[in-house]
Amino acid sequence: MAARDLTIGIVELVGGECLERCLAAVSTMEADCVVTQRATSPFTTELQSRFPNVQFMVHSKKSVPERRGDIVKASQSPYVALIEDTTIPAPGWARAAVEKLQNHGAVSGPVSIDPKLGARFIALACSEFHRFVPNAARNTEYPWFAGNHFAARRSDMSELVLAESRLIETDLIERLRDAGDTIYFGEECSGEYIAEDHKNAASASRFHHGRLYAGRQKLPLLRRWRLALRCLLLPLVLSYRASTAVPTLSLSKKLRVLIWIFWFETAWSSGECSGYLFGESNAACHWN
Repeated sequence: MAARDLTIGIVELVGGECLERCLAAVSTMEADCVVTQRATSPFTTELQSRFPNVQFMVHSKKSVPERRGDIVKASQSPYVALIEDTTIPAPGWARAAVEKLQNHGAVSGPVSIDPKLGARFIALACSEFHRFVPNAARNTEYPWFAGNHFAARRSDMSELVLAESRLIETDLIERLRDAGDTIYFGEECSGEYIAEDHKNAASASRFHHGRLYAGRQKLPLLRRWRLALRCLLLPLVLSYRASTAVPTLSLSKKLRVLIWIFWFETAWSSGECSGYLFGESNAACHWN
């Protein structure tokens, strides 16, 4: 695999040690690498000296979807991977991604959750990635991919970025489905969630994510009202789904995780209801 076949873009959410660990993993792969950060710091200078072949960009006032878009614009490779610094990709991730992208529209893989994280952060990971925890029975062609680590053709990403100056994974998934493309989902493209992401493990963040999810859907008014009413039951449904992803923990820690899950899913459901009733508004601005 030639290095320029794939550009891996790392989106800083947490920074610090998490970004360093993610960079260390990606630096062993045969790919170009771009990092988009919220702000520079003395640690950034240290990382630049340790990883001289990595391009660092700073976008202090841009949301995560906008920073993803900037990575796509900066890439010259036929394929682009987007990985959040909360996640460590498996060894060989890049090589497997390029191989599978020959026959698929996008690639991703299971998300394992570090059980040593605090209960609040395990709950966030379960809420975000319950569909993607390791499952031996899952088919390798899957209808979704995990938003914390995935790769696709730059041409598909670029058209979405040109249209909206940002990249949201659900838009890419919808585009691939409309084109009849498949998504490869395999262990060789797996990732481990390792971060205590304080900014996103907050009720306000979950609310805005829920509002963005619902507000972007183009639905008739009556359908929106029906879905808004359904949101009254949504916390229970979403909490049950997320609870299936809880890793093996002590009983007391598991109970704390479940309480946090219900709190986060209640916030999401409130945001989703708001999105159906009042639209997206500026919810994406809070995703950073």
